[in-house]
Amino acid sequence: MSGVGTQARRKVRAIEAVVIAVIVAAGVYVLTAGLAPSGLPRGTSLKAFEQTIEADIVAPSSEGGFGAPGVVSVTCVMPSSWLAGKTFTCLAFRADDIEAGSLSGVVRPYRHDRHWDAALEWNAGA
Repeated sequence: MSGVGTQARRKVRAIEAVVIAVIVAAGVYVLTAGLAPSGLPRGTSLKAFEQTIEADIVAPSSEGGFGAPGVVSVTCVMPSSWLAGKTFTCLAFRADDIEAGSLSGVVRPYRHDRHWDAALEWNAGA
């Protein structure tokens, strides 16, 4: 009987080890979920991010934009992770594929509503 008891204890310990590993993995996921290791704000695709930046570049300054008409596409180079202090750059292009300018951004901490934020600076092209 002692052999059966030993086997049962080993199975219980193995199950405990698996449960602990799952709990640890879940905790790591929860702690890092808001860090967006992809270099994009949590829940945002690169295409959606670039569309948002393009809208900011084209919008008139009276609406909080940079008032750069004629921009039809934006390509962004993202940081390795979306963390406060990280930087990114976006190039804006006109329909003739000529660079209209560039936008530099510095990631700010998430706002209270969990929406991403960045300090943006527009540099018009020639």
